[in-house]
Amino acid sequence: MAKKALVLVNYASWFNASKDGGSLPDIGKVMGQIKNKYDPERVVFMADFTQQHIQDTVPQIQKFTDIIINTKDMKRDENPILFCMMEELLYYIGAMPAEEKPNHAVIVIAGDWRLAAPLTFVNDDAGVEVLVMCPAGRLSVELREAVPSLEFEASRPENKLGAEVVRDEILSSLKYTEDKGLRATFKRTATIVAEKTNSEIIYVEKILTDMISGGEVSKYTETGPGGQESKLIRANWDQVKKDE
Repeated sequence: MAKKALVLVNYASWFNASKDGGSLPDIGKVMGQIKNKYDPERVVFMADFTQQHIQDTVPQIQKFTDIIINTKDMKRDENPILFCMMEELLYYIGAMPAEEKPNHAVIVIAGDWRLAAPLTFVNDDAGVEVLVMCPAGRLSVELREAVPSLEFEASRPENKLGAEVVRDEILSSLKYTEDKGLRATFKRTATIVAEKTNSEIIYVEKILTDMISGGEVSKYTETGPGGQESKLIRANWDQVKKDE
């Protein structure tokens, strides 16, 4: 019989790792891996859900749990996710009869080195199985050496349109805007290109950010008649020609 499991998810870290790869967290895949071996009885996702991109993924999370902790609501400025995890661990282990502990597991999706000591206690002293799962490249050495761990790919490259295709669509959008005498914003451009290419907006935003860093796109501020400032972008065509 599968062990019952407490699953604690540092969703902020996971989301940012996926964002860096130009994708969104593949929650279904990771939860499927967990369910293949364990019986999750409490699944807790923790992050600042006031951030729009993270908030947009809540419907995906709700397919697996309704326990979503918005750390922005907490009265702690420092390490609120770590604090939440400690609370969850203490409550879960403390309320469990000793004879039940071999039938339970704690799965933590995080890579923070500060979890090494408490998870070692849970695994060695409390006698509850521990597994750390973490996006590749985000697992601390201390945590890897302390308890069993498994790294997984945070991004989903198989779902992405080629970066060059998206880049060309960004340039086409900026050219159209320029020719029409309109102004382009970062968000609007990314949204248009994401819809046109059927790509995740976070992927398009990453490519657009890279284009800004590389000089192909410039950011500038324009002041309107009423004194309001607008943050805009435009193509740097001289740099674009150099890169071709």
